[in-house]
Amino acid sequence: MIHYITFQQATIVIHHHATAYVDEQAVIWLPAFIGRWVNAIAQHCCEVRLLLYKTDQRTPRQDTSVSMPNVCLYSLGKPGKTWDRITRMRQLRRVCSEAAEGADGLVIRGITPRQHAVWKSTPIQNKAFMLVGSLSGELPPLRPSFKSIYSWVMAQQRPKEVHAMAKDGVTLLANSPLLVDELHQYTNHPVQFIPTNSLSSAEFPPLRPRMINPTPRLLYCGRIVLEKGVSELIQALALPGAEDYQLDMVGPVGNHERTYLSQLAQKMGVSHRIHWHGLVKYGEYLFKFYRQSDFFVLPTYTEGFPHVIWEAAAHSCPVITTAVGGIPALWKHEQHGILIEPKNRQDIVNAIECLRWDNTLRKRLVMAAYHHALDYTVEVCVQKLVDYLSEEWHLPQ
Repeated sequence: MIHYITFQQATIVIHHHATAYVDEQAVIWLPAFIGRWVNAIAQHCCEVRLLLYKTDQRTPRQDTSVSMPNVCLYSLGKPGKTWDRITRMRQLRRVCSEAAEGADGLVIRGITPRQHAVWKSTPIQNKAFMLVGSLSGELPPLRPSFKSIYSWVMAQQRPKEVHAMAKDGVTLLANSPLLVDELHQYTNHPVQFIPTNSLSSAEFPPLRPRMINPTPRLLYCGRIVLEKGVSELIQALALPGAEDYQLDMVGPVGNHERTYLSQLAQKMGVSHRIHWHGLVKYGEYLFKFYRQSDFFVLPTYTEGFPHVIWEAAAHSCPVITTAVGGIPALWKHEQHGILIEPKNRQDIVNAIECLRWDNTLRKRLVMAAYHHALDYTVEVCVQKLVDYLSEEWHLPQ
């Protein structure tokens, strides 16, 4: 006789490359994007087991506690070096086997460096792979060192690993329409669109379209790297019509990028109008930046679909971003925001000036974006994941 369980009775194993920190009170700390997702999933099942690496010291990125009591960590050890790979792989196989005992499903949120090893080492019948980053991204630079060569070879191996998992009958998911198409092309298997988000519906303040400050305040939020279009954003401040813009830069930035961008700002004569805030803890302190800004600007070169767009929309901040990657599939020009061409600093200024002086258009976009974002909260996204896996894995709700 076959015994069927419901999803609420299921034990789900989750693997991702984010590292965990466990404090003295045994509280698990994770980056917000994964911690909030895990907390939401844990509300739908009996137990969640996390297959993650663990750090000895908490970092600023580990800003979200896993609050659900039915979540436990199966540590893969510390993130290691290339030369201790054999030892770490032995531990990985052992821990994956332990986590699989009595479990009903495995979800790998990839790409991760150990995705295929976890896949092979976790003996669970129901398995899903969720793609949240492009398989066709740029390869790391190839340098004459063992570590560089190894990283370059393994980066080429990731798509092959996903293809092998697909042949074994994995449930394939992707968190943007762009990645759905990409994953389908790589595997020739059906792929389901399941969005992801960190923002809870409870964190939406009341919808409040607002007038623009006499001195417009722009906000960039995210990793501060050149492929996000930040150099064009800085150069845009020097163009005619933009002489009074102020720019808040929120997010982590490496020493090389900070030096280059600071020198660029100085060369353009706009240093005094740029405010660097670094990495800001996810939550109310971050959300305040959105509420105090007149425009959120993300002139990125390529994306799946960035969570920061939902965050800006939830806080009634007009969004200007590029029509690249998976953005146009979910974010429509002059319906939810203004879409511009990448690497075009004049487009940035034109879009800001358009919204700055057209109160009717700006209010319409802010209202539409706010309601659109309510359809993509972490609760809604996880419910879609649970509904789909319940059907695919024959675990009734």
